[in-house]
Amino acid sequence: SLQNEKFVEDLERVGLRGVYLGIESGSQRMLNFFNKCITIDQIKVAAQNLHKYNVDFASSLLKTPWDRDEDIDATNRLMREIEPSVIWENKFVGFRGAPLTRKMIDDGLVVRKDDDGLLYWW
Repeated sequence: SLQNEKFVEDLERVGLRGVYLGIESGSQRMLNFFNKCITIDQIKVAAQNLHKYNVDFASSLLKTPWDRDEDIDATNRLMREIEPSVIWENKFVGFRGAPLTRKMIDDGLVVRKDDDGLLYWW
């Protein structure tokens, strides 16, 4: 795990230069909502280890219709603190079989469906 400094050091020693982290949110509420099974503190430790060994990392963030203002603020604060090299912002899209797709439908958030069956809330 990237929270293990020795592990990151070993990866850097064999040539690792960058990683992609699907952080999704800087809000513990949203991480729990996504069932990420990770804490904000674990994300911070991983980022510290990556910075210490000069391993660049990119972070993806997921915008959802369930985000609250405080979740967005927490995400912005975390990104400023951990300083990823690149940040990707994606919007949640519902697709067949995904648990959050059922919630999106149940919550009445679907505004359109495309030809591939993907559901959109914007």
